[in-house]
Amino acid sequence: EGHALVIPKRHVSDWFDLTSTELTWMHHLAQKYKDTVECDGWNIGVNIGEHAGQTVFHVHMHLIPRYIGDVKNPRGGFRHIIPGKGYYTDEPETVR
Repeated sequence: EGHALVIPKRHVSDWFDLTSTELTWMHHLAQKYKDTVECDGWNIGVNIGEHAGQTVFHVHMHLIPRYIGDVKNPRGGFRHIIPGKGYYTDEPETVR
């Protein structure tokens, strides 16, 4: 609950192509949103490029509030928000 996106007005697909002003405003908006949500932690995510999982090629930053008990074990951060999709052991993932 409370997942939000920060999206720059200018259409650009790569985070690294944003101007310093755009990056500053994205940070400012993220901070402003953070102050409106009471939660126990945060994940912030940006996928850059198809091979990193980007499917919408307009830069957007995910702001994901986290709550105690929202997943069985939050280890590993936002990769594990969807139950059953993450790894929750102490063993490292094997490269496939």
